[in-house]
Amino acid sequence: EKAVWDIRSALSSARYKALFEGTSYRIRFSAVAYAVDKFDEGKNAWVLAERRYCEGVTLESNNSPVFTPEGSVTGLATIYIKNTWGTYKITLAITGRIKSVRVV
Repeated sequence: EKAVWDIRSALSSARYKALFEGTSYRIRFSAVAYAVDKFDEGKNAWVLAERRYCEGVTLESNNSPVFTPEGSVTGLATIYIKNTWGTYKITLAITGRIKSVRVV
């Protein structure tokens, strides 16, 4: 549950930063961590803003969502967080709504 909370917080934070700072944010997932990237218009490239490891769980995502300054999300994602106690699914809607449910 800690990893679910952490990822939900990162998604919400990226959305608000994109709105308030006027630049895009992206979240990339690997099997044990996620990274938050900020788009640098001067370099025309994504720059790593933060990397977080999720201990005791494995992560699986079908996409890397990008939060735009307009408040929308591209690259909608479904993220699975798994460990021996069960699986949670986090879904991200185009409106930025984040929903998490316990699957198993």
